[in-house]
Amino acid sequence: MAADPLSGDYARRLRDDLDGAGKLLDTYQRTGTPIHTAYAPAQLLRLAAEDAAPGWRVVTWQTLSAHLLAQWRRFAPISSSEAGWTVSGPCSQHLGRGIGRPPAPPARQAAACLMTTQGITGLSAEYAKRWPELVNVPFFLAVGDGAAANIGTSCTNAERLALTIGTSGATRVVVRTDGVDTINVPPGLWVYPVDSHRRLLGGSLTDGGSLYTWLRRTLAKENNDQLLAEATALAPDAHGLTVLPFLRSERSPGWATAADLTISGISAETTPAHILRAGLEAVAYRFRLIADRLAPSLADGAQIYASGGALQSAPLWRQILADVLQRPVHLTEIDEATSRGVAVLAAQALGLVPEDLPLLPIAETAYPSAAAGERYTAAVARQQVLYRKILGESAQYA
Repeated sequence: MAADPLSGDYARRLRDDLDGAGKLLDTYQRTGTPIHTAYAPAQLLRLAAEDAAPGWRVVTWQTLSAHLLAQWRRFAPISSSEAGWTVSGPCSQHLGRGIGRPPAPPARQAAACLMTTQGITGLSAEYAKRWPELVNVPFFLAVGDGAAANIGTSCTNAERLALTIGTSGATRVVVRTDGVDTINVPPGLWVYPVDSHRRLLGGSLTDGGSLYTWLRRTLAKENNDQLLAEATALAPDAHGLTVLPFLRSERSPGWATAADLTISGISAETTPAHILRAGLEAVAYRFRLIADRLAPSLADGAQIYASGGALQSAPLWRQILADVLQRPVHLTEIDEATSRGVAVLAAQALGLVPEDLPLLPIAETAYPSAAAGERYTAAVARQQVLYRKILGESAQYA
């Protein structure tokens, strides 16, 4: 979910109010989500302030998927996965407990909340007549796209860490709760339900492939393949640059809404290939910070399974990630991990497939270099020094 720059003041106000009441940390652990403009609480406060007339026009809060299902059934709940993903309803990390309601007219209410594994049957009279073959067919509620992507790449347990770079980026692990309502959320990360006994724990980057696209466009050469080849020929961190890769503010791990793209160290010798490589490395450093915080939730020897169009088109990036994370990065042979995950979750709810899926075929594996890893560890520390100098006061969990 993208950040909403218009809600920044409301996010700060909500954080200050919770902090002043001594409830900020408890709220974070209870909901599994930082207070940030990318999530619903600050956005709802802004909407209430902008249109605070009595009897406000909103009757029920729903996601788009729940709204569509409601057209067929007259009413539809929101899934626990979507509610936890947006922190928009009563189902957050601790199912059945919300973050507290901002002042609101009584006409506003959240849609009921069900687990994604609970199939719903029945259609309204209009659609039962139109689709009689679907009257007794179960409909399963929507799931957060990150959870679907993990399941779709067979990253269904703590032995498999999913890493995705599309327009944005994320790295996540499925954690079993085994009857525990909540799990500890490391600072700067988030968690939300997959189903009644699994949670998705991870961190997300606002800019992943979007930065790569911007760099190629901005550093325009006649042949972008040549630009990538020149960047590939460079040694790790050999350009003298330090980059904060934030085109559209920062999400995990610092959640600094004031973050901008910063390139430090440019000299007369700096080339477009230097900047491109430094940008790809900088994104990998942010993944390293997230992965370090996920480490206690991973099994020993956990493997990384990667997907996403940006990684498919840039072999250099896969190697950089392996060197930065010091783990092999396996590129899976699947183009639509999220769509596959949705199908698998429905099949699991019907008891047709097991929870722990066999691994997908691997298209290619990038193996880490210890020497490159040492250089990149120093570069991660250097990036953090620059981060604190520029964003220290605006970062929540750096």
